Amino acid sequence: MRCQGFGRRILDGSHVKVVIQKPDLDTCLTGLILGVKEDDAISTAFENAPVELLSDPKVFCIEAGGSGQVHLNNFDHHDPGLNLPAASRQAYAAMRVCHEKLDRLVRYVEMIDGCAPRPPQREGLIGLSSIFSGMMHCIQNMRAQFVEGIGMLNTVLEQDIDPFGNIPLIPQWKRYYVAWLKNRMHLAQVLKSIEIFDTNGGRRGGFLDNPGVGGLGCLYAKGCDIGILSCSSFGPGRVQKYTIGSTGLNIGILILSLNTVEPGWGGRSTIIGSPRRGSLLSPEFIIETVVKIF
Repeated sequence: MRCQGFGRRILDGSHVKVVIQKPDLDTCLTGLILGVKEDDAISTAFENAPVELLSDPKVFCIEAGGSGQVHLNNFDHHDPGLNLPAASRQAYAAMRVCHEKLDRLVRYVEMIDGCAPRPPQREGLIGLSSIFSGMMHCIQNMRAQFVEGIGMLNTVLEQDIDPFGNIPLIPQWKRYYVAWLKNRMHLAQVLKSIEIFDTNGGRRGGFLDNPGVGGLGCLYAKGCDIGILSCSSFGPGRVQKYTIGSTGLNIGILILSLNTVEPGWGGRSTIIGSPRRGSLLSPEFIIETVVKIF
């Protein structure tokens, strides 16, 4: 079933063209809000969507470029020069809906996506982001991940599941939770290789090379003010990816610094990422830059 009361208000037609860069909670919730259906023409872009699609208001471009261009049905927030809310919040505002449960879900995704403060997760709590992460392990095709993610979030709304609470393991989600647990055990092994360092300003930093998913939370748990995640074979293109995050410290200045040597870095004040095409910068250079600036 689909969530009723919103979606299909911006674009009419039996099939809509949709472009995404990669599926995550924010991308999938945006798709749900906009009424994206499984049989729509959904495609993925390695980096941003082509200019001709970003310029076409008949195409939904979700986190695929065009930050700040909601009037063209582009829902993105990764332009370092703009301070924009999550894509799902932009879509929610554009649809002009007042839906308490949907707003709650948007607030949760804003928190997970780094657009809002995240309280510490209670031990033993099954989080929605954990179930979603497990799904990403179980399903490899990005289009299928996007569709399944939309369905998952729709179930959260239909069954009035509190995304901030303990998520019930409904039958179709059990294998996702198992996959997440396996990745967590893998993380426990990878954590042995964490590199801890101090910045020039006395901040505690941590570097973790993880071929799997996640790890920033583990760095924060080690007392790191700034965490650097590295993955040398990310996504279908098997590119080098970096994610740099902080628990409250504004690290936005890193975007400007790193863009001078490698254009394409983006993010916001507490979390940034390397170019979607991949990074050619070495881990040593990334660490050195963080040490110098902070």
